[in-house]
Amino acid sequence: MLLAGDKILTINGQELNDFIDWEYLKNDDYYEIEILRNQKRLNFEIENPNFSDLGISLAEPDYITCENSCVFCFVHQNAPKLRKTLYFMDDDYRLSFLYGNFITLTNVTYSELDRIIEKGMSPIYISVHATDIDVRSKLLRGRNSEDNILGKLKYIASNGIEINTQVVLCPELNDNFVLEKTYLDLKALFPVLKTLAIVPVGLTQFRKGLTKVKTVDKNYALKMIETVSLWQKNCVKELKDTFVFLSDEWFILAGKEVPKAKHYGDFSQIENGVGLVRKFIDDFEKEFLTLPKAILHKKTITFATNSLPQKYIRQVAKKLCEIENLHVKVEVLESIFWGKEVTCSGLLTGIDYYEGLKNKELGDLVVLPPECLSFEGFFLDDWTLPELETKLGVKLMKFEGSFKEVIFGHKNLLKVS
Repeated sequence: MLLAGDKILTINGQELNDFIDWEYLKNDDYYEIEILRNQKRLNFEIENPNFSDLGISLAEPDYITCENSCVFCFVHQNAPKLRKTLYFMDDDYRLSFLYGNFITLTNVTYSELDRIIEKGMSPIYISVHATDIDVRSKLLRGRNSEDNILGKLKYIASNGIEINTQVVLCPELNDNFVLEKTYLDLKALFPVLKTLAIVPVGLTQFRKGLTKVKTVDKNYALKMIETVSLWQKNCVKELKDTFVFLSDEWFILAGKEVPKAKHYGDFSQIENGVGLVRKFIDDFEKEFLTLPKAILHKKTITFATNSLPQKYIRQVAKKLCEIENLHVKVEVLESIFWGKEVTCSGLLTGIDYYEGLKNKELGDLVVLPPECLSFEGFFLDDWTLPELETKLGVKLMKFEGSFKEVIFGHKNLLKVS
């Protein structure tokens, strides 16, 4: 019998190095497990004909930390005295495979690339930023030709590992001809290198003593959309695929509509803000067709958001108000915590919600963005949902994707036709 604190050495004769090996080795109907307990080696045999969960949990591993000091790193722009986890910079290829975290590959050796290939860790998500060696070195601060980003990408792509890439676009640092070179270099690795997403740099008011980086404005966004649209047309013609994508912020900043769903293919980079707005709109329109035309009792709901996505939240609110007895409001908040230049709703903190919503008529329920809370239930400034509820004196709910759940969560609100 395995006990807490046992160290698993091998499973069926294969060495267990970390949780990745465990994921691959645990799915069997018979195990010979070698463990280390109190400096003694012990062996167990386990039969698992039904492939049941063994109930074994591995200790949290030491994750690979980022050794770069990127000029645009959001962690370096964090406020002081936040919880420790918000200052951790991971650059772990295992987390890239499991959760879609972007990594730079700067600290990944070729033996680790071989492990990625051997284990079939696909897809993997890579922050390229620039394929020009000197520019990438300046962006990552200190990296040089030993980084060999293109060589590493070619190596894993040639071995069938699917890759999604991103560029954090910093005006006058990695744009114009540098960006075009990056796009062409990565496009040459299609289709195994599946996507390139271009995301505008995000800046906070805590950017003290760091490299000066310009922000993206409306005119810049318009020019970027024009440029990338030409690349996309070329890709569709040559590759039969869009390949290069702009994150939603570009369209919102430019005051333009986001593309239709067909543009985004399988939405490979939706977690990177590519197609998130389109999916939100389309999902709402489908769900709205299933909602009743009235509810029994009057109800007022407030959606809280930041300035960037407000246009689309207002569209949804206006449509929901067509339901008899339902009134939906939108409150647009400023990011007091990070600074006014931070306009995405996912970065609003507990103090932002409190200061923006206090002393206002909020109705029966306030709905918050889905990404506003950590897995443990904390806002970025360590406030909790119950704490904010108490201070505001109103019911709060994090949006989980279902408007029916938000509005018609109680059967007595439904009006049966």
